Order: sequence, then C-alpha cells, then structure tokens
Amino acid sequence: MTLYLDYAATTPLDPRVADLMAELLRDGDACANPASDHAPGRRAAALVERAR
Repeated sequence: MTLYLDYAATTPLDPRVADLMAELLRDGDACANPASDHAPGRRAAALVERAR
C-alpha cells in the first residue's frame, strides 16, 4: 500500500467529481460569470449555489 502525503499541489480526484466536472464543462452556462445579471450568469449562479 502506498501512502502519499504531499498534497500541497495536487490531490487525487474522485471519479464522481470528474464526471460532474466534465458534464458541467460541456454545458455553456457553467462557463458564464455567476456574478453577471444575464440569463447565463444567473444559471451559473444557480449551479454554484446547488454545489454549496
């Protein structure tokens, strides 16, 4: 068993997180500014709130 303790720069990514990130990156609204008051920004803000 390997014990890796140097996570200062990177960490292993849970496959579920990678799948969700890939899904969101394919969605154009996920790349909008969530602080903006246009429709894509509001949808991006909703995604941020859902993630919290």
